[in-house]
Amino acid sequence: MSDEKRQLVCFYLGKEKYGVNIDFVQEIIRMPVLMKAPLTPPHIEGLANLRGTILTVVNGRVRFGIERREFDESNRVIVLDYQGKRLGFIVDRVSDVVTVSEEDIEKKETGRGEFVEGVAKVTEEGSLVLIVNVEKLFPRVARKSAAAASHRTFAADDNGKTKEQEEESQLVSFRVGKEEFALEIVDVQEIVYLPEEISQVPGAPYYCEGLASLRGKLLPIIRLGSILGTGEEEFDERARVVVVNIVRGGRRLTAGLAVDGVSEVLRVPKRFIEPVPALLRTREAEFLAGICNIDSSRLVHVLDAGKLFSDADYEALLYEQGDEEEDKGTLDLRDEEEQYVTFQLDAQEYGAPISQVQEIIRVPQIFAVPRAPEFVDGVINIRGEIVPVVDLRKRFGLEERGLSEVNRIIVVDLGNARTGLIVDAVREVLGLSRGDIEQVSEVFVESGKASFLSGIGKVHQGERILILLDLLRLLSREERDELKHFSSEVEQESREELTGPGQFSGEAGEEVEEGSEPGPSTDEEDQGPGC
Repeated sequence: MSDEKRQLVCFYLGKEKYGVNIDFVQEIIRMPVLMKAPLTPPHIEGLANLRGTILTVVNGRVRFGIERREFDESNRVIVLDYQGKRLGFIVDRVSDVVTVSEEDIEKKETGRGEFVEGVAKVTEEGSLVLIVNVEKLFPRVARKSAAAASHRTFAADDNGKTKEQEEESQLVSFRVGKEEFALEIVDVQEIVYLPEEISQVPGAPYYCEGLASLRGKLLPIIRLGSILGTGEEEFDERARVVVVNIVRGGRRLTAGLAVDGVSEVLRVPKRFIEPVPALLRTREAEFLAGICNIDSSRLVHVLDAGKLFSDADYEALLYEQGDEEEDKGTLDLRDEEEQYVTFQLDAQEYGAPISQVQEIIRVPQIFAVPRAPEFVDGVINIRGEIVPVVDLRKRFGLEERGLSEVNRIIVVDLGNARTGLIVDAVREVLGLSRGDIEQVSEVFVESGKASFLSGIGKVHQGERILILLDLLRLLSREERDELKHFSSEVEQESREELTGPGQFSGEAGEEVEEGSEPGPSTDEEDQGPGC
């Protein structure tokens, strides 16, 4: 006879009493605040921030096929650890810890379910405890070697494009005073809110507001309006700081340009950017790189970030920031950053690599097209190009609601088909280091419907949680092929036959005439937070 014993943490789900080997139990907590993720299996309740670590939380009732019920004060979350992977398991209540002998455990009975490995007889109570097979709660999901296949996997397909591609520039546009300016996106590190605390620096250049802390590093805050000569009006809640990197002589200056508001991320053909007129090419305005002619009523001044500061001011700002030489041989790979565009859907915040985003625009009029795929809401006109749009609220199974002035369209290339994704609002662009990103639990993607989840981003040690998406994996291969075929058909349609009087006559972001399908206003005073 075996004298081996097991200690079981016992809990109830419905009327049944279950037990889990105490070796797998890391801790037991009350119900935390949960964040939902889209298109996940029904037993996934969401994500929780457990002291800076992201925990996937499973509803035990739903997982075991028991009727769902509202949570109350008796519910607890058992944090399980299996081979280094952690999972939160919601139970109705935790009862006690019992010790049982191996001889008192019977093997799994038929009909007990895949999650039960045996039944223990607790002699003191005369009751039965169903022993949970913890391994079954941690499914092994078959993944490709490029597991969380990034956008680069699909970017390689771009070489197969058949339509002629012209050279383009990707710009971040923003307002300073009444004018619109832009910087090349390669010069922009991130976009953040205006810091509440800015320390004044004696003897700093006239346009330097002072120093602020950005993730532990000093950041000079520059009032861009002072450099551009557009005035020094007070900032309001729409003000943002565009963080730029400028490299001279092998040394990098990171500075924050305070602007009145960020407008869009634009992707425009380089032929749209005209040289600066001779009358404007002065020594004081060397930072002007060109004028972007978006349409007849919208001109954007393109700035050269490297020429914003004189050599003397560059040295002064480097001194304020702390010109420290980095030993590249000892850099921690976890400190490498990637820029993410963050946006809102319902109460949840998401992030997508900025390298996947071609541009961000306001919502123009959307036109329904016959024979469009079911997941396509319609098409829009972006500077003469017809682009299909997908509403991410519908895609993620969220409640549908009307569009407003804060909605935005994120334009991406899905399988060689340029596509617009409608989101509730775009917030900002920020940098996340590798150390701030956790992998998505296999439990989230076991159904295969959420393969576009690429990770969980933690901002300020988890005070703010982002669900990171690989936008290029939002559609299945079949849907991408269908979308590509649909886009080709639309391109081949006769322009006059498709549009009819007045349709597609405006550019993306223009106001819609009274009486047409309602769309958000483009009045700058109505802009919401973020881009």
